[in-house]
Amino acid sequence: MSVAVAAKEVYEADLRKTLELSNMNEFVAIEPVSRRYFVGRTFLDAALTAKNAFPDRKSFVIRVGHDTAIHIGTLPFISSSTDYKREVARCKIRFCLDGERWLDNLLRSSRQVSGRKDARY
Repeated sequence: MSVAVAAKEVYEADLRKTLELSNMNEFVAIEPVSRRYFVGRTFLDAALTAKNAFPDRKSFVIRVGHDTAIHIGTLPFISSSTDYKREVARCKIRFCLDGERWLDNLLRSSRQVSGRKDARY
């Protein structure tokens, strides 16, 4: 089982209810083997705290109350709330922030989009 899947299971089983009441919109790094977690105001705060506690293990960062830790995208002018919700769903680019692969995904996506005048996010 991957670190991401194991950490998400820990989050759903043990942490979601507690953290969404007290730490909404903050970041939590979960080390799934020990089931320990580290809350931070930023992604980097949570990730570095987990790395300092477990230098030889991988952890996974989740944003409390969100589907993904980071949302990237833009929204054009929208006239109605229904169109807005549809556009928000369409515009989010989701990245699995598992280890260092997120940067590779970001760079690959930016290369695919750059140079195309009609690119849609």
